[in-house]
Amino acid sequence: DPSVAAGPETPAQHLVHAATSPFAETGLALRATVLPGYSPDQGVVVRALLHIDARALTFSARDDGKKTAAADVLGMVFDQDGAEVAHLSTGFSVALNREAADEALRDGLAYNLRIPVRRGGSYQVRFAVRDQQSGALGSAGEFVQVPDIAAGEFALSGIVLRRDDGTASGADDRLALTAAQALRAYPPGARLTYAYEIYNAAQTVQATMSIWRGPDQVFAAPPDTLTVPPGRASRFASAGGVKLGEGLSPGSYLLQVAATTPDPARRNRNRVAVQRIDFEVR
Repeated sequence: DPSVAAGPETPAQHLVHAATSPFAETGLALRATVLPGYSPDQGVVVRALLHIDARALTFSARDDGKKTAAADVLGMVFDQDGAEVAHLSTGFSVALNREAADEALRDGLAYNLRIPVRRGGSYQVRFAVRDQQSGALGSAGEFVQVPDIAAGEFALSGIVLRRDDGTASGADDRLALTAAQALRAYPPGARLTYAYEIYNAAQTVQATMSIWRGPDQVFAAPPDTLTVPPGRASRFASAGGVKLGEGLSPGSYLLQVAATTPDPARRNRNRVAVQRIDFEVR
């Protein structure tokens, strides 16, 4: 039989194919930071911060002198069996003055989104971004372990890491995702702050921060004893800071927080939770 001619793919199909392909689309450079967490109104969520290379976007000049660009964004979550369990289709447009456009071309654009996940487990999160004018595509993916917080599991959220700019702020403020966290590259000697949430803790939590390069631990801070605020046992925020060593070699590193809390169901036993975030020293 003669083959049936397939019609041209729609932009939505381009996005789906880019997100699900085992090969990364590189027409538009894309980097994803994926942080599991919990929201009282949404339940278990995956927060994602996408860093987009603005040089691959098509900017058009408006009459008022601003430059505009628009892109479609797709996020898909797959469980350990490969079944799709969550889906978010959205997009963004920007209108930048000359100075902001130059900054975007130099530093890239950051896009923040949340994808609700019904239950805890091991997931692969895939993203695709498509420039609406040129059709240029970029894709990225991350594996993430999402704790079953709604079922009472002791857990930590993803860690938000940033360079300390000297502005005093509480742990809840430090949990906000901004463009600065999209590319985590710091010089030796930089001062960093980190923040995370703790879920379903007992009265006290022992939290230890450490820094690793591959299998080697290069720094470990003394354990912090955290007391659960009154009425906040199900969810509260914590934060800390660290100064990178002046002689720290360039390369890729992990900042890890390991926490323990007494297990109310087993005497003299603790529950353990661990989270990590990668960064680079340049």
